[in-house]
Amino acid sequence: MPIKYENAPILEALIDIRVELPLDTTLERLEGLHIQLREQYPIKNKHAHVVGQFSVGDEVEASATRTQTGFVFSSEDGAFRVQARLDGFTFSSLRRPYGTWSELRDEARRLWEIYRSVAGPSKITRVAVRYVNQICIPELVFDYKDYFRTTPEVSPDLPQGLSGFFMRLIFPQEDFGGVLILTQNTGRVWQAAEV
Repeated sequence: MPIKYENAPILEALIDIRVELPLDTTLERLEGLHIQLREQYPIKNKHAHVVGQFSVGDEVEASATRTQTGFVFSSEDGAFRVQARLDGFTFSSLRRPYGTWSELRDEARRLWEIYRSVAGPSKITRVAVRYVNQICIPELVFDYKDYFRTTPEVSPDLPQGLSGFFMRLIFPQEDFGGVLILTQNTGRVWQAAEV
């Protein structure tokens, strides 16, 4: 039975599938997905890839190009988004409270099948799942080990008061030939004082 946490810390969960599409796949074909999705995902926006460049010398120069790569179809409240792109498909949930893995997986599978039938990918090049969690700790001074099972180990020769960190760990997943990337960092949420 899946676990459903009463106060799950997930801000975003997504399933992303990168693909190679036939050369004749067009943006118009991807836009046609909206006909099948607009009841649940009525908001349609363009998805673009932006590349910028600047150079510094005697003069500063900057340039940027924007290329449309697909579409983003969103639920009315913005809690769910489907990306149909020339390089792949993504389903993301920005809903709080978070549902269950089964709900996310099943909706992603349903939407993937629609994308696949319209876009006709010739090859899948990557599959990824990402969760973004935010854990609010009410104390200003605390031991990270009281809240997390994986924490940075600080040399005893250094001061032990840690005001922040950024840590990225990569674990090979030999059973399916992938990797698990665990990224942790600290952030402060400041509340504005009333004047």
